Amino acid sequence: MSLQRELRALGADITLSLEQLDAPISLADAAGFVRWQNAAAIELVGDKRGTRFTSMAPDYVQQTRASLARRSMGADPISYETTVVLGADGERKRIKLIVLSLVSGTEFVGVLNIVKEVVPDGGAAPGRLTPRQNETLHLLAAGLTTEQIAERLGVSRETARNYIRRLLRALGVHSRLEAVVRGREDGLI
Repeated sequence: MSLQRELRALGADITLSLEQLDAPISLADAAGFVRWQNAAAIELVGDKRGTRFTSMAPDYVQQTRASLARRSMGADPISYETTVVLGADGERKRIKLIVLSLVSGTEFVGVLNIVKEVVPDGGAAPGRLTPRQNETLHLLAAGLTTEQIAERLGVSRETARNYIRRLLRALGVHSRLEAVVRGREDGLI
């Protein structure tokens, strides 16, 4: 049986539990407007209800739009992502999250974002990489090709190549493999 049927059979409603959960959770519709946040999400990024959820991660607008477009076509029903959001305090915070596509029948209607972890800015070289370089490093570590990185970031292939080149320069290495090794050694991934 499905979770939905089992919850109905029990007469259970998990809404209150989600609202009280200490993991930040937000709900956005297919157009990207934040419809709901639990208290932990409001504490993390401030009250963003009624705004586009790209306002939480202004450096990642293209990536977010590309993700919504893929989801509207049925791709990426569940994804694990790393991004940078502006915290309620105005500081950038790197987060790891689970993004669940929501459908009604076969129609994409929105996403549920569940923050798994707020990644500390620690590591051997804090501030050494820009948020985009850090994300590029994580995508390289995941084994993605240039084309896949471009798609994931919502940029052209050439722009993704430029991100990779800048990352290699910032780390003082000459290859993707060396970048991943250096990133692990320095605690960046």
